[in-house]
Amino acid sequence: MGVWTYLGRGTRGASRYKNHFQFARFKPDGSFDGLQDVYNDITLQADGRTWTANVHAYVLNVDGSVRMEACGSALADRVTIN
Repeated sequence: MGVWTYLGRGTRGASRYKNHFQFARFKPDGSFDGLQDVYNDITLQADGRTWTANVHAYVLNVDGSVRMEACGSALADRVTIN
């Protein structure tokens, strides 16, 4: 499940967004293994064809403590289908 919000226009007409997604994690035996939280700061270029994001993610244990933290970046280009 997740939520997102529009932050307005940035430089050169790019649109800025933030989102937060949360995923349930399960062990191979089906038992609950905690959550994964993913946060993105997103920029959609004015032409609507390129998307970039700064990503911050946490893997949480069942008790809510942080098992792992990761950060990085993402890039996407829109493709057209005839």
